[in-house]
Amino acid sequence: MTTPIIIMDWAYLWIHYTNRWYNLFPTSEYGETMFDTHVYYFEDTVEAEEEAWTLIQWPPVKVIADEGVPIMIGEYTLAMNHDIPYDEA
Repeated sequence: MTTPIIIMDWAYLWIHYTNRWYNLFPTSEYGETMFDTHVYYFEDTVEAEEEAWTLIQWPPVKVIADEGVPIMIGEYTLAMNHDIPYDEA
């Protein structure tokens, strides 16, 4: 297959795919299939957000990458836990 496929799911749900990615999406049938995840963890400061990424978000991303599955971070935020009025966005 020449058209790439991207599957989006949350990294913390990787348990459903662990050691099964290429059985679920065989390259011979689907071509190279990429896993897309989003990284959001809302803290009150950029520093706390970055620390949460390091401690909470990145470990499952590393597990996925270590399994040899192509992975991309499709969305992330440093917006923290603040409401931004639409007229200021």
